[in-house]
Amino acid sequence: MKPMSTDRAGLRRGGSARKEAIFHTTPDSDGHHGLAHWHILFAVLAATLVAYARTLSFDFVYDDFSQLVTNPAIHSWKYLPEYFTKNVWAEVFPGVQGNYYRPVFLLWCRINDALFGNQTGMWHLTTVLVHLVVTALVYFLVLRLVRDRLTAGMASLIFGLHPAHIEAVAWVSGVTEPLLGVFFLSAFLCYLGWREDAGKARMWLALALFLYAMGMLEKETAVVLPLLIAAHAWLYEKTCADGRRETFYSRARNALRAAAPYLLLTVVYLIARIAALKGFSHDFAPIPWAWVFYTLPSLLWFWVKHLIAPVGLGSNYNLRTVDHPGLMNFVLPVAALAGVAAAMGWFAKRSRHVAFACLWMLLPLLPLLDIRILAPDDVAHDRYLYLPLVGFSILVALAIRRIGRAADKAATALQPVQILVAVVLATALGIGTWTQSFYFENNWIFYRYNYFLAPSNPYAVNNYGALLARLGMLDEALQVLKRGHEENPGYWSLAYNLGRDYYMAHKPELAAPYLLKAIQIDPTKADAFYCLGLAQRDSGHPQEAEAALRQALRLKPNGQQYHYQLALALRDQGKLKEALEEFRKEEVGSLTYLRSRQQIKSIEGQLHGKS
Repeated sequence: MKPMSTDRAGLRRGGSARKEAIFHTTPDSDGHHGLAHWHILFAVLAATLVAYARTLSFDFVYDDFSQLVTNPAIHSWKYLPEYFTKNVWAEVFPGVQGNYYRPVFLLWCRINDALFGNQTGMWHLTTVLVHLVVTALVYFLVLRLVRDRLTAGMASLIFGLHPAHIEAVAWVSGVTEPLLGVFFLSAFLCYLGWREDAGKARMWLALALFLYAMGMLEKETAVVLPLLIAAHAWLYEKTCADGRRETFYSRARNALRAAAPYLLLTVVYLIARIAALKGFSHDFAPIPWAWVFYTLPSLLWFWVKHLIAPVGLGSNYNLRTVDHPGLMNFVLPVAALAGVAAAMGWFAKRSRHVAFACLWMLLPLLPLLDIRILAPDDVAHDRYLYLPLVGFSILVALAIRRIGRAADKAATALQPVQILVAVVLATALGIGTWTQSFYFENNWIFYRYNYFLAPSNPYAVNNYGALLARLGMLDEALQVLKRGHEENPGYWSLAYNLGRDYYMAHKPELAAPYLLKAIQIDPTKADAFYCLGLAQRDSGHPQEAEAALRQALRLKPNGQQYHYQLALALRDQGKLKEALEEFRKEEVGSLTYLRSRQQIKSIEGQLHGKS
């Protein structure tokens, strides 16, 4: 496949060159600005490294423990083939459907585990290093697009230091975003090589397709790359090779031709994904489409605010699914988004660089618009802004380079002012990143901070309450969970943890109603039946306990201590032979195996005495 002709001189249709000049940068005579190429990039990477240096002393937090520390899939190479045939959580939650097909991410985790084990500092270091690689790629991307070192330096500096990256860089499990960035930007740069280097077009195309495949296998968002390539071909391919102006149909044909190899590879990926996940995706939140429509304005406005003013950041927010649109949760966000869209459209008409940057902001968010595939009431996360921030950083850099351009001064005379503005902005962003990343230091700070940041978020409430219970602070845990359950009566984990904690507090009669509520919300989870059985047995209701424990075993045949507890319920009813059978099913090495052996001897003695 031959690369398309490239118009490096800019737009050639009437009036377009003048409009493009609004956002065009003026290079020095050699085609570049005076500051040394590598000096700019080194300064950007050094500043970014400093901003994230404190994370090297952080622990594992939140999903790190289940996804990295206790996940058998990343502790042995024997699981490598399963990375490509199962969802990313398959070994953590066996039998549970998932929406994440990420074999390359699992491979990354396996390599880190093989090299560093549980040395948290090294895991954080590799995460930060990946972010530095992406920051460098942003520099080269912008340099290829606008042919201006200062603009490239400013854009990469803003990208590297923006606090919205905290969740993706300070959290080890958030490395999915920087890893995606490496493959995504590298693939796009290779596509640019295919366009501009006809002599090595096949090599560039093969490399771009390989990197694109790796990106899709790392995270699903990579599938927007063909759309971005088509948009680039449309915007930047303004003239034919002989200088004639492109028609609408020829531009559309060129855009489709540029994206075609990537679209074909996407089909192959989708086949593999569907086979591994037993379907394209699964709805975690079976909510009406109307609710999705009502929620999207608030969600999109949330992301816009965090791009522009990245303060008060966390991992949980109070943004909830909107089932009844009103002034604050629908009308005002729609109005605000309309204003932003109008401004972006106005500027995009005057510069292809602005238009392309706007598309780079928007396209990576497309897969997230179907919020049903995400956990309910947990769709607002800053890590989803990782790729969109490339486009946002380009826009801000272009705006800074316009400062003072209306004045009758040479471009070189304006550089000190523009650099000063960029340094001030970068300093503010770097300080924001340094100061706001603290909550990833350890689990106690993480859960406590997110609870006080978003007290209405059921995930923040449940996680903090569960942590308090694990630390033995049952009274505090019950207060937090009870308040959370009253505000979120349909949330399974709050009902279950509340019932379990009442049982742990030796109040089985108070535990049972909440466990029954959890079963009513989701009757497919064995843990609620198991805990209900314990509570009913301790309350003096062995028959009810037997029924609950048998259901728990039906749902989870290999549940730890399930047979033992069922045997106790049977023993309490005088069903000694049935109890004996259940005690014998307790596996060797389990926590209750020795006690089961003792019970077996006791029951056999009783049965022998009766005989």
